[in-house]
Amino acid sequence: MIGILIFAHGRIASSYKKEIERMIGEQEEFYAIDLSEGCNLCEIKKNLEVLTSEKEFIIFVDFLGGTPCNLSLNVFKGNNKLRIITGFNFAMLLSACIRRKEKSIDEVVEIAINEAKRSIKNIKEVLNDKGCKS
Repeated sequence: MIGILIFAHGRIASSYKKEIERMIGEQEEFYAIDLSEGCNLCEIKKNLEVLTSEKEFIIFVDFLGGTPCNLSLNVFKGNNKLRIITGFNFAMLLSACIRRKEKSIDEVVEIAINEAKRSIKNIKEVLNDKGCKS
């Protein structure tokens, strides 16, 4: 099974993990790292290396260029079993958790990204398309 790690600033990662597991049950190989002020970045980097060294993993980080992304990139170099996705949302994480048992890592990445795009809507436009007045 493909491992999934959510890595983000604040408590976003653990909050998303908790809600996903509330919806679909406890997940194996599913982790969250919340980056807060005063975290030991060297320790986090070591933990990332250990966690992702043995099996395929997808790391979802909150945004490109942030500390979670940059630390993940250090681990990514030379690891062909690792994928990093920036700019996650709940729908894509849920989809990745559900589909990772039956698909390859690259298929799960594609599914997750497509689900993210599909789930982002301007509600005013959706309502207008359905003939509703805003």
